[in-house]
Amino acid sequence: MGSKYPPSIRGCLPFWALTLEAALILVFFFFTYYDTSLEDQKVLMAFYQAMYYIQCGIQTHDD
Repeated sequence: MGSKYPPSIRGCLPFWALTLEAALILVFFFFTYYDTSLEDQKVLMAFYQAMYYIQCGIQTHDD
């Protein structure tokens, strides 16, 4: 049973799939690599806590 895609797509699809995979791996490593010093961890945790409060609509004090 033959492929329903034209030969031009079948020929370059593996190249584009590998290129996309490599790009996504680089982006993943770029966004997950950070310095693990104590000060940076405090800043990072404060940022994530603020984002969580904003998303959930939680107030940190009574108005």
